[in-house]
Amino acid sequence: METLLKADETIADNITRLRHENNLSQYIVAAQLQAMGLNYSRSRLSMIERKQRAIPANLIVGLAIVFGCEYEDFFGALNTTLLDNMAK
Repeated sequence: METLLKADETIADNITRLRHENNLSQYIVAAQLQAMGLNYSRSRLSMIERKQRAIPANLIVGLAIVFGCEYEDFFGALNTTLLDNMAK
């Protein structure tokens, strides 16, 4: 369970980073997701970025479109962390 929580934290931090790199507010991101048919409000995005809600797969897909990035960009160093944990 601990690894899942750390994974969510890494992804949430990367969502925030990517949003800032694209100079987008949570309101704009939510509006773009809603235009795609995904039901995300600014407050729900805020809770995800603050690590208070789980991160659904459809959000990652939608955000990759909004940010124009690859899925791997959301996972950052998570692969390295998991491989390091396996080596211990």
